[in-house]
Amino acid sequence: MNARTKADKWLKSLIIIHEIFFFGYFIMPMTGGLSSMSNGTPSVGGVIVLEFWCVYFLSIGVLAYRHFRKDNKLD
Repeated sequence: MNARTKADKWLKSLIIIHEIFFFGYFIMPMTGGLSSMSNGTPSVGGVIVLEFWCVYFLSIGVLAYRHFRKDNKLD
């Protein structure tokens, strides 16, 4: 991805950060790392993490939409 604008640079940075943590996010559910959350009682920390997660990916979606709408092509 060629980052020409400030928004494109933010998008590229957010995607790189996501790539860094991908393997941890992928492996953790399979190893039982989330078993303490399976009893159904929400914790404040879990809610905060979920809200951060949603804001993080919403921003990636908005920036990606702006990037591809502007260029109207793949780089």
